[in-house]
Amino acid sequence: MTGIRRPFTDEDYAAVIAVVHAIQPDTSTDEVELRHRDATRDPSLFFERWVWEEAGEVVAYYTLTHMDWMFHPDRYYASLMVRPDARGRGIGTTLYEAVRERLRERNALSLMMQTRDDWTESLRFLEQRGHVPGNREVISTLDLTTFDPTRFPGTEERAAEAGVKILSYPELEADPDRDLKLWEFDKIVGADMPMPGEYTVPPFETYRERYMRGPKFYPEGFLIAVDEDGGYAGISLLHFGRIQGRLETGFTGVRREFRGKGVATALKVKVLSAAKAANYNEVRTGNDSTNDAMLGINRRLGFVPLPAWVDYALEPLPALAKREGGV
Repeated sequence: MTGIRRPFTDEDYAAVIAVVHAIQPDTSTDEVELRHRDATRDPSLFFERWVWEEAGEVVAYYTLTHMDWMFHPDRYYASLMVRPDARGRGIGTTLYEAVRERLRERNALSLMMQTRDDWTESLRFLEQRGHVPGNREVISTLDLTTFDPTRFPGTEERAAEAGVKILSYPELEADPDRDLKLWEFDKIVGADMPMPGEYTVPPFETYRERYMRGPKFYPEGFLIAVDEDGGYAGISLLHFGRIQGRLETGFTGVRREFRGKGVATALKVKVLSAAKAANYNEVRTGNDSTNDAMLGINRRLGFVPLPAWVDYALEPLPALAKREGGV
């Protein structure tokens, strides 16, 4: 194995995205999105990215961060990718050991990584190193060209009977607290999402810059269920991706007191109908495998499953456990 591991620089964005696209050609992430994501990170949280370079070409990289969506000062998330034509030479192992050494330096408690359930090499790599599978994110796709909104009559009327009116993000422009309400909504409803730790939301300004000012933001595809007091009872949002004709689901959620009243279905039907009318041909979404309610709604709407993403946790880190007297 020849090559060098070096810190990521601003000139490496295109090369890192090329590695991502070589592994996952249908990903929605592009260079513009990655730059925006990096620029809107909470600077108080740990973050670093390193690349592996051979003959002046980046063929692999890793990113190691705190999890701002599930923050704990001693728990970390890593993404490690090696271009398919550079595998089998020990690059992934070398980078993984660099991650583990960095975590030992920081006295980390755990490391979370993710892989797709059809990537057998990655599954084996993580399991051989002691990672244990956890939460599964079921990815599903809907063909909008065959989606028929008339199969779901009366959904918006049922939501109105529950005391909410569905409006788009632009239609709520007159509400000076619109973004703040969405941030507060995210804190409340996001906490109900299945995950292995406590849900956390970035500071308001970071949240707004990342989601409402980002390159993937699609205002007309962001629907909000507003209750009779002007509070936000539910949302369903779509955002742009890099694949022509496809939209991605950012989040669909409803406050507890409005669940079971058809609000989520009304939001989904209306936002998908709008996407179809705007001549998009596909929508993709992701749901935790234990979220039976939302999975059921999506199945009724016509979403079909794709390979899932699986969390793989290493906890406690073996070297740390030994240092503290563990086995």
